Amino acid sequence: MTIWTVYFLSAVFAYADGEVLIPAPDISAVEYRAYLQAHSELRTPSGALDARRPSRNARERLIRLFADAQAAYLSDDLEGARKSFETVVGEATTEDWGVPDREILILSFLRLAQMAPTPEQRLAYLKGSAVFGAAELDRKLFPPPLIQEWEETLKNVPMHEVRVAGLGRDWSRVLFNGQICTQNPCRIRADRTSVVRITWLSDRWLPVTKFTLIEQAERIEPDRRAWLAGRCEEPKWSEESEKFASRQAFFGLECTRATVARAARDLNFQPSAAAASPTWPEPPKKTDRPIYKSPWLWLGVGALAAIVVANNPKSKDKDKEPSTTYGY
Repeated sequence: MTIWTVYFLSAVFAYADGEVLIPAPDISAVEYRAYLQAHSELRTPSGALDARRPSRNARERLIRLFADAQAAYLSDDLEGARKSFETVVGEATTEDWGVPDREILILSFLRLAQMAPTPEQRLAYLKGSAVFGAAELDRKLFPPPLIQEWEETLKNVPMHEVRVAGLGRDWSRVLFNGQICTQNPCRIRADRTSVVRITWLSDRWLPVTKFTLIEQAERIEPDRRAWLAGRCEEPKWSEESEKFASRQAFFGLECTRATVARAARDLNFQPSAAAASPTWPEPPKKTDRPIYKSPWLWLGVGALAAIVVANNPKSKDKDKEPSTTYGY
């Protein structure tokens, strides 16, 4: 699958949030995860944000700028191509870019290195590509000596081990220029002079983005602002949580059960009095007349006697002709 196929598929499917389950900040992580496992249709806030990142407009802008730069390069407008590729790499820290987007940025750095007028500038562009991680590039797009120099440069760029405060407790993951880190220490390859975009993500706290040199990343303590506040009966949504089209507050299992019970009462599911006490046909009323005086009794007796007489064998024999076993 090519980079462009991945890019367009991700653009098509990336923006459906589904229903987002937003927990109160003091809810047990175990209880929250258990509820999510029992309701697989629900998504976490950070997961829904991952599906939106980067924004559609940002991706469209990046791909358009890259296409313009490529067109200028292929038409031998090297000065125009250099300026256009500079514009592309200028987008490097504007978003938490995904894998296809980071490959576009690396291609742009390599193209600038190819057109650089001095070895120092070429080396600076090659180092600048390191913060976007590894990439599966079509090596036929560049001269083999440039590819070799790029690979050697990446080996010489230091690998930093960054311990992020609160990672695994307050923050589920951290993005370094779009690269995901879920446990300490985060290993990031970057030049000391490179500015890195860092984004902290959590299902309890709103995302935080900072720009810093890689060596200063450990000193940053991001602010913790809750996705959801209030209480079970009166949830208070943050401005960011209200951007989800469909969302559900989670204040714990007891609150959820109480909410369901209230909904059932509001819908008036209790059976009505008429349904609870069905009506049946009333039995015939008793009378004081003795049964032997009932005309229906004697009518039935007469009918029974007629049936008995009609089925009497002796009465039938009178109507038959005599018969003999002598043959005449």
